[in-house]
Amino acid sequence: MTALCRTLALSRGMGDLLRRALLSLDGDEVGDAAIAMALDAVFDFEPIVSETPHPVMLVGGDMGIRQRAALSLAQRMERSGRRVALYHLHERQFPEPIASYTGGLNILNIGSVEECVDAVRARDAGEMAVIDASCLDGAAVHTNALSMLSLSLGVESVLVGDGRTPLPDRERSAGIERLVIAGRCSPERLGTLLTAAYNEGWAFGGQCTAAGLYHPMTSALLVDRVALSVH
Repeated sequence: MTALCRTLALSRGMGDLLRRALLSLDGDEVGDAAIAMALDAVFDFEPIVSETPHPVMLVGGDMGIRQRAALSLAQRMERSGRRVALYHLHERQFPEPIASYTGGLNILNIGSVEECVDAVRARDAGEMAVIDASCLDGAAVHTNALSMLSLSLGVESVLVGDGRTPLPDRERSAGIERLVIAGRCSPERLGTLLTAAYNEGWAFGGQCTAAGLYHPMTSALLVDRVALSVH
C-alpha cells in the first residue's frame, strides 16, 4: 500500500487513512478485495444508475470528454429501459436551440442558461434529463450558472474528473455532490482526484472509459481503475 500511495502521489494524510483502513481488516493478504474494502471505508460510492430520480448535470473537465461521458451515461440508461432527454449547454455557442442526433440519441444543443431551464422543464413526463453543461468552463458567461440551474431544475451537479483539466476552485464548485472519472488519468492525476473526493466529500458516481463506455462506480471498479492507471 505504501508503494501504491507513492505511485499515486497521495498526501501523507490520505495514505495513512488507507493504511489504517487496511489494518482494520481481518487477514494478512493485501489483494484487490482488501483494497476495495479499504476504499469503501474511506470514500463514498453512490453509483449513478437508471433509477436515479432527479436530473443529472455533468460539469467541469474537458468539454469533449464531458460530452462523451454525458452521452455514454444516457446510452446506458436507455439500454436499461429509462427514457432520457439529453442536453448540451454551451453558453453563447448556439443563438437558438438546435437539435442533433449522435450515438442513437437526440441531443438539444442550447446556448443560454435560461433556454436550458425552459427546455428541461418542457421534457416529456418520465424522461430522465442528462445535461452536459459548460458552467465551470473557463469562458462560462454566468459565474453563477451552476447554482442557477441547480436551484431552477433541482438537478444534481456531478463533476467530470478527466486526466488533464485542473479541478475548479472550491467557490465555483460549491454544490457538487458526485464525481465521474473520465478520460485517461496518469497515476498522479488519479491520486489528485482521490484526494479531492475525500477533502470535498464527493461520492464516486461512475466512470467513462476512453472508449466511451459508462459504468456506475463501485469500490471494486475503482480498484481496477487504479490498477489500469499504475500499470
